[in-house]
Amino acid sequence: MAMRRMLFCGALLTGTLLAGPSLASECQANLDAYRTDLMGDRGNRVLLNPELRSDMRDLQNAARILQSAGQSEACQDLVAAMKDMVEDAKGEAQAPTDYEDWQNAELERMKQAKTLAAIAGQIRAEEIIGREVRNHENVELGEIEDLMIETSDNKTSYAIVSHGGFLGIGESQIAVPLARLKVTEDRDVFVLNLTENQLENAPSLERDDFDLIADEAWRRSNEEYFKTVQ
Repeated sequence: MAMRRMLFCGALLTGTLLAGPSLASECQANLDAYRTDLMGDRGNRVLLNPELRSDMRDLQNAARILQSAGQSEACQDLVAAMKDMVEDAKGEAQAPTDYEDWQNAELERMKQAKTLAAIAGQIRAEEIIGREVRNHENVELGEIEDLMIETSDNKTSYAIVSHGGFLGIGESQIAVPLARLKVTEDRDVFVLNLTENQLENAPSLERDDFDLIADEAWRRSNEEYFKTVQ
């Protein structure tokens, strides 16, 4: 899949001439509209499996790269392809016929989630990155964008959670201690027992500025916050 994405984006880059500012603005508008549609459509969010969510996040990043390189037509072609992929997924997936039944089943699934330490065997990074994070009330809190694994035994490792957005486009990034996360039996969803407001009030990172985690004062503040909120 990664190789196919690289080939596809490479073909778009080599097959498109540099575009002017107006086309660049149009591509940005199309990408923004696409994200808004996804974020506002519960049906889309339910049907996108973790693998497709990860692919969509990678393709969004590729679209932004194309746009910044002045390849606006290629960017627009890529956004159109992303829409087609989501529509194909919606056509193949089975939407819940009764939302209340689906919600009750999901609530039970959240309650049965286990800590990572309680899981037998191993868990791969690709089974963590890109997964949804929900709370015990089945409210979506965000998505795991990255992992920060500390090599020192006396320091905490973190899941970098994007909050306030969708498919990797988040308003903030929060370093959640891995020990606070649970995962469903199928390893499809990670569970964090916080409300949306509690997560919003957690210490946040500047976008992709993970060096802040090395700051001892910030680390203590972050760890103290997650110790006090339940």
